[in-house]
Amino acid sequence: MRVIGMLTEFYAMLGDVTRYQQYASRAAKCKEENSHEPSDDLDDALTRAEGHIQRRAIRARV
Repeated sequence: MRVIGMLTEFYAMLGDVTRYQQYASRAAKCKEENSHEPSDDLDDALTRAEGHIQRRAIRARV
């Protein structure tokens, strides 16, 4: 799960929204399928990724 989170964050940092969304979707599916496993690292990566995407969106509007 950490790798999926890392890739989600990586593509968010690059500004590749399409790939970010693909990996964010995979991460959500992975979390759902493995709900019995801790997902703190994945959750942290997804939070950071979302922050990157939001900051890029704000900069694009300015």
